[in-house]
Amino acid sequence: MNGFGYQKKKGGRIKKLALILLLPFIILVLSYTAYKLFLIPSPVVEGIDAFKLLPADKTITIHGKNLKSIEVSVTQDLKSVELLRDEPAGMEKTYILQVKPKALGLRDGPAVVTVQARSGILKKVDYKVDAVIDTVAPKLRVVDAPSIVYPGMGTVALLRAEGADSVFVRIDEGEPFKAYKTSAGSGGDYVVFFPVPFDIKNKAVFYAVAQDHAGNETR
Repeated sequence: MNGFGYQKKKGGRIKKLALILLLPFIILVLSYTAYKLFLIPSPVVEGIDAFKLLPADKTITIHGKNLKSIEVSVTQDLKSVELLRDEPAGMEKTYILQVKPKALGLRDGPAVVTVQARSGILKKVDYKVDAVIDTVAPKLRVVDAPSIVYPGMGTVALLRAEGADSVFVRIDEGEPFKAYKTSAGSGGDYVVFFPVPFDIKNKAVFYAVAQDHAGNETR
């Protein structure tokens, strides 16, 4: 009887010792599970307002924080096109998206861009952005401009644009010189005054440019 009782007590002590040794691990697992379920920060996606206007070609940069996964898609009528799907290695990442609606089979008009992101099992966000697709570039014509210019001189050009929100002249990729409208309405004539730099390159190119509110450009 005494020997059996000794074996029983000895087995009980081993179980208690094993439970004591396992207790920190169990607490760690429970704490990690609670963190993943309840305490992990919600995901954040910045820069999604850039989807509101989609011209023929647009580069959009979005930045995600607390990410486990992210998906971006655009829906028009019954058609949905995926723009991004990723499970980043880190919790923070920047994405650069090149969006060309026509290449995606989308037409001009309203659309909805959906951005879904997760940081954990229970932590997710679902953004809906009402977008307008406008791929029609403004019309532009040079009515009158000098054929020969010299360094240091000032000159003037007359332009005619339709459907433009901004019209200007640029030398190569330098600063733009704004053109001013001479009449009211969506179309009409523009006049622009601009200097010719003293240090202008021999093969410099003068561009007349028209842009609309969506970012479409004609030059």
